[in-house]
Amino acid sequence: MAGLGVQAEQEPLLGDRTPGSSILTPLTMDMYAWTREQAVLYDGIILAALGIEAVIIFMGVKSLAKKSEEKATLQLLLPLSPFG
Repeated sequence: MAGLGVQAEQEPLLGDRTPGSSILTPLTMDMYAWTREQAVLYDGIILAALGIEAVIIFMGVKSLAKKSEEKATLQLLLPLSPFG
């Protein structure tokens, strides 16, 4: 990687962060007066819980869609979408 400079050689090609994860730690450090270690720990727990919740919801919607018509599933779940 000659000619790209030290900065380009140290950064991964696709980046190592998403826009949400890059602001989450500093934001929670400021909001709750946490140390960096606390913010990373609690943010990781929150993101893991949200990921598990998403998997459970997708599995539930898949099984619900198999048992009923698509229109009935949408009518049931569409009003719930603002809550989660």
